[in-house]
Amino acid sequence: MKSMPNFIIVGAAKSGTTTLYSYLRSNPNIYLPEFKEPHYFANNHPLNFEVVNNKNDYSELFQDQNATAIGEASTAYLYFSDIPERIYSEIPNCKIIILLRHPTERALSMWGHQVREGLENSSLDEAIEEEISGELRQLNGVEYGFNYCRQGLVADNVEKYQSTFGKTNVFIGDYCLLRDDPSKLVHQICHFLGVKAHEIDTNPRKLNASGNPQSKWLHRFLNSKHPVRKGIVWPLKLLLSANVRHKLWSSFRNRNILRGHSHQMSPLTKAKLDKYFEVELKRINHLMMKN
Repeated sequence: MKSMPNFIIVGAAKSGTTTLYSYLRSNPNIYLPEFKEPHYFANNHPLNFEVVNNKNDYSELFQDQNATAIGEASTAYLYFSDIPERIYSEIPNCKIIILLRHPTERALSMWGHQVREGLENSSLDEAIEEEISGELRQLNGVEYGFNYCRQGLVADNVEKYQSTFGKTNVFIGDYCLLRDDPSKLVHQICHFLGVKAHEIDTNPRKLNASGNPQSKWLHRFLNSKHPVRKGIVWPLKLLLSANVRHKLWSSFRNRNILRGHSHQMSPLTKAKLDKYFEVELKRINHLMMKN
């Protein structure tokens, strides 16, 4: 029988999922693989990063694990509307965890992330103006991660997860609680997963934080579908597991990032985004209040 997770963190992107992942991994009753975002259930969509396409490879991420709660976290799962049904078709009893963040703040963080990866050349003001005017922003034919407005419209898919898995099997967490009182949020999630809560290291930290690449060329190469990169990755897939490959890739990428640069947005762009997300924010707040 294939090993599969019994819970999945589905997003939202740039809403603290990497930090939460780290906190949960420190619980001996929770197993999360080194490869944080396999995106197996989104493998029918074009994405600009490594995806686990094969069910056997996906299953190997969770092989021989005896933890009570076994999971993964792939943030694109909250973006595509077909994902809830795809997960349900293979793991009908899966528990779903969603972290939500103010969409204007999330848009700034997502733009900063793409700048960090060396993939975004436009200013945030330019990118938002392009998108609000109707332009579909893409890289390598992929829109995920580059439409900072559209990616913040998650309420429909949150409700889809609730209707697919049942509201009692969907946990909606607040990014602000993760930031201000992470122990409380982690205890809530442990209760949701049916495991004993654990003490976490609450020293200030911000994993997967924004920054700027020292070498833009190297970052583009690491994130691209360049034939040379494919030639390097192909033999590694035969020799190394997805966990090990992802660890090597992350190490190269992280060494190329200069930390400590804080991105800002102009008052005009903030006003535009707040207006754009006005209805969405009300829906998000309503969903979190009812959770």
